[in-house]
Amino acid sequence: MLSDAGVNLPGGWIFTALSRDIVAHETTHAILDGLHRRFVESTSVDSLAFHKAFADIVALLMHFTLPEVVSSQLEARRGNLSERSWLSGLARQFGEASGRYAALREAIDEKGQDGLPDPTRLSRLSEPHERGAILVAAVFDAFITIYEQRTTDLFRLAGHDKTSTANLSTELIARLTREAVKSADHVLRMCIRALDYLPPVDVHFGEFLRAIVTSDNDLVPDDPMHYRLAVIQAFRRRGIFPDKCLSLAPDSLLWESLKGYQTDELQLTADDLLDFKAPAKPNRKWPGGSLDLTPQYLRGNAYLQSEHNRQVVWSWLMEESDHDAEWEKVLGIYFAAHPDATRM
Repeated sequence: MLSDAGVNLPGGWIFTALSRDIVAHETTHAILDGLHRRFVESTSVDSLAFHKAFADIVALLMHFTLPEVVSSQLEARRGNLSERSWLSGLARQFGEASGRYAALREAIDEKGQDGLPDPTRLSRLSEPHERGAILVAAVFDAFITIYEQRTTDLFRLAGHDKTSTANLSTELIARLTREAVKSADHVLRMCIRALDYLPPVDVHFGEFLRAIVTSDNDLVPDDPMHYRLAVIQAFRRRGIFPDKCLSLAPDSLLWESLKGYQTDELQLTADDLLDFKAPAKPNRKWPGGSLDLTPQYLRGNAYLQSEHNRQVVWSWLMEESDHDAEWEKVLGIYFAAHPDATRM
């Protein structure tokens, strides 16, 4: 029996089904499985770690949907969110009861003497939970930066700084709470939107960074609060970098658009693909006209739209054509079994 179970009864029962953090974490796993079925495949050192990390990110940022709890913690820490607290810990009761003497996992990572995390630590980790914790810390660090950017003027007007030991006024705590809640909501939405910008399989942390930046750029092109810079710098400090980018400038991290893309094999542009008017593949049996490209903001409608478009594209691809060989080379797939499939 544990000699120190924290606030719990040693040897007592812990009902994980009543833990908000655990329920949010496991529910996120299930939802992510439905959205990206192949993310659970261990195709790289990041794939399973991303699954664990994303579930933790959602559970942690959901803390900030409880304004009373946020207000209490901000008051106790004089508005400082950069130190470990109940808000930065995940499943604290379960962690204490299982002998960890603290939360099960912590979003604020260890810092060196320079106040910065070790950027080489990620390269030394392979266990999914440990590696995923680096990604969680990066996202939470970005959230803290955004919160501090949004509240700097409030502290200045109130005459407080980080070295002040005076208690904050009730009015200031209320304003800080609103900003913390809003910041967490914005960061959570940025992470969730990024799911639609990720590859369907073999996801890497660097691709998640590019997905966050690209999806946020599509929604808020000017980024007046510098959210994207906060995310990029938080990832950089932990050694999370994307592949095949010229720099860490936000514009350099954007996924390339298909607009204007042209293949050498068929002189086919992206506009041709969208309109299905390419002469190399006539539309003799085109079902339902053109694709439905109307922007959808409700997940249910987007799903139905993608199912319709998927059926349209599949039917069009399966139609026999004298140019099937060229199309197979362009798309990197075979429309039917080939005896020389290994030579593509």
